[in-house]
Amino acid sequence: MTKTLQTDWRYNLTAQYVDDSDLNEQRGVLGLDIVDSLATGTAADQASQVWYDTRSLAATAEELDLAGGVTDAFGAALTFAKVKQLLIRNNNTTSGHTLVIGPGTTNGVTTIWAGTSPTEVIGPNGVMVKANPGDGYAITGGSADTIKINAGTNTVSYDIIVVGT
Repeated sequence: MTKTLQTDWRYNLTAQYVDDSDLNEQRGVLGLDIVDSLATGTAADQASQVWYDTRSLAATAEELDLAGGVTDAFGAALTFAKVKQLLIRNNNTTSGHTLVIGPGTTNGVTTIWAGTSPTEVIGPNGVMVKANPGDGYAITGGSADTIKINAGTNTVSYDIIVVGT
């Protein structure tokens, strides 16, 4: 039996900014809607694998191996060659309970983040999205395949979704 994958994603932001003073009301309205779909495959704008999980870190860090260290919903090991979308959501709402995300210490992914020791901080109830649906972020098993997620001294629950080939 052949597995197929169809992904549809949407990021939507709307905002209404109002300055109400005396007899004059001014409004600024923002509407941003980003929509994309990936069909089954390994070419540009296609994906063939997805891994997702809700995880918890208790005052520690973990390194996730995207080339053989995670399994799909059917229990099969996944070896990503490219990441088309990476989404990480910090489920905590307590101030100061952040996640620090970046390349793993050993065999860190260097294509998603640039620089010598890059990191991103996801605050409480925050989300980080990295999307490269055309080219994807290259993953190289054994040399550039791990991402590090660090909760520091806190206990933090998070959701992660990796879509790729």
